[in-house]
Amino acid sequence: MSSQRTAHSKQQPAPLLVPGGSFVSSLPMRSFQISGRQLAAFLCALVGLLVMGFVLSGHQGWLRVLPSSSPPVFNGGLMFLLSARLVWDAHRQPNLTTRLAALALVVVPAAVLSQTVFGVDLGIDWSWMHQAFGDIANRGRMAPNTCAAFICYGAAVALLHDRPPVRWVRALIVLLLIGGLLLGLSGLAGYLLDLEALYRVMDYNKMSIITSVVLITVGVALWVSMVQRERPRRFELQENRITATAVAVLSVVAVLSGMTTFAVLQDGFKESVAQEARDKARGQAIAFEHSLEQDIESAQDVARQLDLRKLLARLEAHPHDAAALTELREVVESFSVYDFSAVAVYLSNGYSLMEVGDLRMGQADARLPIEGEFTWLLWDNGLLLRTRTEVVHQGRTVGVLVSEMRLNTLTELMQELQQDGESGDLLLCSRVGQRAACMPSRFHAANTHIDMFQNGQAQQPIARALMGEAGSAVGKDLRGVRVQSGFAQLGTFNLGMEAKTDISELYAPLKARLNIVFGVVVMFVVLGTWLLRSRVHPLTERVVADQRRMRAVLATSHEAFVAVDGRGMVSEWNAEAERTFGWTREETLGRPLQSLIIPQRLRADGGMEHFMGRGSGEAPAVNRRMELTAMHRDGHEFPIEISISRTGDRDSHSFAAFMHDISDRLADQALLADKEKRLRDVTNNIPAMVGHFDVNEVCTFANDRGLKGLGVRPDQVPGITLREALGEDNYRQHEPGVREVLAGRHASVEGESRFKGQRVYFQAHMVPDRDSTGRVRGFYLMTFDVTPLKEYQNALAAGEDRLRTITDNLPVLIAYIDREHRFQFANGTFRDWLAVEPSSVVGQHVRDVAGPALYEERRVQIERALSGERVDFEMQSVTQGVLRHLQTSYLPDRQPDGSVPGIYTLSTDVTVLKSAEQQMRQLARNDALTGLPNRLQFEEKLPEAMARCARNRRPMALMFLDVDKFKTINDTLGHSAGDEVLKEFGHRLVTCVRKTDTVARLAGDEFVVILEGLNSIEEPQFVARKIIATIGASFEVMGRQLGVSTSLGVALYEGGEMSAARLLARADEALYEAKAAGRNTFRMASRPG
Repeated sequence: MSSQRTAHSKQQPAPLLVPGGSFVSSLPMRSFQISGRQLAAFLCALVGLLVMGFVLSGHQGWLRVLPSSSPPVFNGGLMFLLSARLVWDAHRQPNLTTRLAALALVVVPAAVLSQTVFGVDLGIDWSWMHQAFGDIANRGRMAPNTCAAFICYGAAVALLHDRPPVRWVRALIVLLLIGGLLLGLSGLAGYLLDLEALYRVMDYNKMSIITSVVLITVGVALWVSMVQRERPRRFELQENRITATAVAVLSVVAVLSGMTTFAVLQDGFKESVAQEARDKARGQAIAFEHSLEQDIESAQDVARQLDLRKLLARLEAHPHDAAALTELREVVESFSVYDFSAVAVYLSNGYSLMEVGDLRMGQADARLPIEGEFTWLLWDNGLLLRTRTEVVHQGRTVGVLVSEMRLNTLTELMQELQQDGESGDLLLCSRVGQRAACMPSRFHAANTHIDMFQNGQAQQPIARALMGEAGSAVGKDLRGVRVQSGFAQLGTFNLGMEAKTDISELYAPLKARLNIVFGVVVMFVVLGTWLLRSRVHPLTERVVADQRRMRAVLATSHEAFVAVDGRGMVSEWNAEAERTFGWTREETLGRPLQSLIIPQRLRADGGMEHFMGRGSGEAPAVNRRMELTAMHRDGHEFPIEISISRTGDRDSHSFAAFMHDISDRLADQALLADKEKRLRDVTNNIPAMVGHFDVNEVCTFANDRGLKGLGVRPDQVPGITLREALGEDNYRQHEPGVREVLAGRHASVEGESRFKGQRVYFQAHMVPDRDSTGRVRGFYLMTFDVTPLKEYQNALAAGEDRLRTITDNLPVLIAYIDREHRFQFANGTFRDWLAVEPSSVVGQHVRDVAGPALYEERRVQIERALSGERVDFEMQSVTQGVLRHLQTSYLPDRQPDGSVPGIYTLSTDVTVLKSAEQQMRQLARNDALTGLPNRLQFEEKLPEAMARCARNRRPMALMFLDVDKFKTINDTLGHSAGDEVLKEFGHRLVTCVRKTDTVARLAGDEFVVILEGLNSIEEPQFVARKIIATIGASFEVMGRQLGVSTSLGVALYEGGEMSAARLLARADEALYEAKAAGRNTFRMASRPG
């Protein structure tokens, strides 16, 4: 063995031929052998046999490395055996047996994978061998990532052949091996790092740990064997191979270190997340339980009220007692303080006495029994608590009270928990038979039902909560998404709660840390690679320096360089040649040049021997620059310019050719000719007479329109002068412009002429023609027929006269202001309204016409309109002693190109309209009967008063009062008398309060008083007593003395978070308390907090 290695180390690789006939020998390199290849193959085969044996014996569970890991299947063991064969022969070219094994390694996993992709069962999973797996879907099937990894390895080996593979094939083999390795590493990392919790890309953990280890072993063995077998054909590539090997070793060490560190960190993080989920579920369950208990107790307290019990006892004996029913309704309506949304009262025999509110039991989206059949939790756009309570009086049941209460606080709390984070959700469910019925949640509709038991056990967290358990769990929810759940039962209620969050959201911080670890690993690998390469590079640099310098010259050449020997075989091919002809250097060396760049039809007539010379090297193309047709690799032909030189003697010679693509140059030449033709076509088709004249005014060029228009024959150009072509009359009109253009300045002239008996108008433009020194050597003349334009301008002037006549007689102030804020137009209304002549306004600045103060007020609106915005506003104007309300509009004069050169201003007199509008506004804000502010004005003033109270920190009060027994007055004396009472009532209220206070009539006999700036919170009581005393004085109505009293409810406001509607409601509640106290009195609402 030693002698063989020594002999091998002294062998010299084949010399590398370079232009000029020089040789560069490669340095000897020792063969790099992979120790342990046979051991790796043996271990793969052994593991495969063990897997197949355990599966056949029914003990595949012994192959679980971790409790949560999947055991390998029978097909997996078979793939291990086939992989062992590939590893065993990895050091040499694959024979027939190895190729068949590689083919099987592709076909079998592909068939298994197709079952998963297309949802079919081909019967190749051998499910009858995997009875120990239990009753699960796809029993015995290899994981999709396992199949993909084996396909990668089988395809990589199948692509190997006797000759070194071409670049794209080798790249494909490398990608396949890397893909298989990454799949194996991801499977292993799936268990160590729980990748499914971090990256929801694939089911990493369906691949067994044993399979992932085998895949990594096979991938490493195949990779190292491929590196050993493919020795670099050029010495400089050895540096890349050494660097690649070092990078691989560094990467493996760094990744394993990072994975170990991260696994330890992840374990603590999992426990912390689980504990937090448990605590969160328990805390929220206790909060829900306490709130429900309090609400149920409130319903029971109502049922125990003495008044209710007595009335139901009376009604049980006399169900149609009208007085008792009236009193019962008043008692039931008083329950509003308990926040019931609906109440129903029944006798003990089930007879319905009354319903107040809308009972939602039948319309609710979800109904959950939480205490037998007496207490339900409903969902109807929020949580409702429905209770059924027996009313007991003197030891016997006299009726039943059914109440529904909206649980707004619990609804907000539940919805807040359901919207926690990006994926947080909360399930609130009740057990109904063998299923759990749930309230709506973030991801589930109302009345969702979940099976309580699976295979005889409560699997779902919500089911475990309803069984009385509390804790946390990780698993897939009803959406199939992995979540972290915390669950608990709500005390003794038939309710369970599950708070859950997607694992991907919880593990986002951990994922960020993993990314940091990965970045650190990459940094260390890059640093190690740089250090290693810095040590290897000086050794190889000295060996290949000469070769690189020579190739660098050719590589930077802007011409394609090709060297061929005397037989026409390519010996050098630079980078520009690669770009020009599409062939790479490796593909061309040693191949005939004619087969690469000469089209097939041009290879006859002696071929390259005739082109470059026979034997002696005498060639007609040598030392000449010629244009030829060449062929690209893709088959398309293009022109080239080639220069060939010969080196060597008559017996040994070679040729060097420099070539470049001249397609662009030929295209430019054709383009120039085309441009000249296009220029003449353009000048012949533009609607103008175009000509060129020299400094002597002699015509050197004229387009067809110019020749035809002036009656000049083509043979007269060049030669005819401008004076001769135009005639004396027309030349006299052009002569000033000719003098200008010959002086080097652009010139334009306009004039009129007679053509075929018709008057025509023309416009001529003259442009100087200068040479390279700037000296004028002639000029271009372009003459346009502008007769239609002139006729249009004349018609436009007539139209402007008509328009001014119209605008001068409109009752609207109309003007036009340009971008410099100067008037360019003003109609006759300026004279009538402003006593200003319109002609004197034109050209003046707005500041000079309107005055500096008014101009500053309008400057912003003018600028907005000049920027393209329509501006509308109202203003008042006093001119000549007349007050006018003006509706003014600034309209941008928008041009087709989007520019705004000015604005139109229109001011309309709307004084009459404003007066009517003011009267209507006054009527809309005051009560027509009493003259007091109505509800609309009150709803404006109350928020303003509350804001002033909060700002000044002085309390205020709101009084809500009405006329006691006002309906009786209407019924006995008539509505006219009632109206008189209301007017006098309002008048007396005004006399009882300050002018700074507000008295308003809401509707009917309801009045309100806003007392602001109170000195003490007792002050409203004094005012209330004063009002009661004042109202109590007798009324004279329609000749009769009438006694009237009032009841008041007073609510204080001292600042804080309270709406105007809530303050009015509190005053209303206090009014009802005053009514209940016997009327003709007042009650203060309790202070909040």
